[in-house]
Amino acid sequence: MDETSVRPTGRTDQSADGGVEPLLSLRGLSRHFVTRSGVFRRRTTTLRAVDGVDLDLRPGETLGLVGESGCGKSTLGRCVLRIDEPTAGEIRYRGRRGAGYADADFDAGFDADVDVARAAGRELAGYRRDVRLVFQDPFGSLNPRMTVRQLLGESMRSLPSEERTERTIDLLRQVGLRRDHLDRYPHAFSGGERQRIGIARAIATDPQLVVADEAVSALDVSVRAQVLNLFGRLQAERGLAYLFISHDLSVVEHLSDRVAVMYLGQVIEIADKDTLFTRPGHPYTEALLSAVPQPDPRVQRFRERITVRGELPDPTAVPSGCPFRTRCLYAETVCAEQRPPLRMLPDGQQVACHFAGELSLRGVERLG
Repeated sequence: MDETSVRPTGRTDQSADGGVEPLLSLRGLSRHFVTRSGVFRRRTTTLRAVDGVDLDLRPGETLGLVGESGCGKSTLGRCVLRIDEPTAGEIRYRGRRGAGYADADFDAGFDADVDVARAAGRELAGYRRDVRLVFQDPFGSLNPRMTVRQLLGESMRSLPSEERTERTIDLLRQVGLRRDHLDRYPHAFSGGERQRIGIARAIATDPQLVVADEAVSALDVSVRAQVLNLFGRLQAERGLAYLFISHDLSVVEHLSDRVAVMYLGQVIEIADKDTLFTRPGHPYTEALLSAVPQPDPRVQRFRERITVRGELPDPTAVPSGCPFRTRCLYAETVCAEQRPPLRMLPDGQQVACHFAGELSLRGVERLG
């Protein structure tokens, strides 16, 4: 299998303000966790893991979701999949009826335009066959007592045995594995091969959207590149959309079309990849980019590292106004008094900062 670098084709490049109806839209999405402590557990504390997120994902594109550990990006992904129940907000999915290998029972109740946050029964089951997950851990995400044939065949149980086997073999071929892997157990595979099995399981129902939650972070660097190329090739062949969650900005830059940045449960910037990496609009994005190692030693040697002030605030006590203002080098009085909305700049970049468009922020430097 050729694992040379693949960049997907046929993606949508339209601006955020029109042209293509989003495949997935989040509006005011929140997920809060309430904890109890103290004598008789009378004291309650609310952790706002996801707090009023607005986000669109277009058909066939890769939207990277980045931020520090604990910022809420994995929780947002779990809400999209309805693994976690949203506290508030809307998840609008505009898919297709009758996805790929889906069972007729599921198709019968699957609406092509559904509010996932309130879906149930067959409608929710149909959605979950059209929106799939690739887990972070290739070792823990596969049942060690099931063969590859059983793992991939679970989502095709309505098919005759012979047809199910043929499609399983085809899935293995698509992810770079062989027919003789069918009856092996997960322990017989390397980490990269296990993640390929996980990807094959995700695409078994011919989905439109795949949520990849830190899908390459547990892999060796050389294997990581191969799996990223596999993601790109499958997208080019199948027209998949990805919500690619990662803390690794170099991985996000390689695969994504647009990038959304999260901080303390809120999306603070959304932009196309090139704009975000060269001309960030939010001071937090500037700080994140300054921490990314540069492969060019000429750039790395002379670049100025931007450091933020203080520590990440307690997520149960988010600062007033702008959540980043206690660490921001550019903060003013208004930042403590008002929460900045996520607003659109003339170039299509969306930034939640009172001074968006006024600051001269540094992006990733590249020598031509």
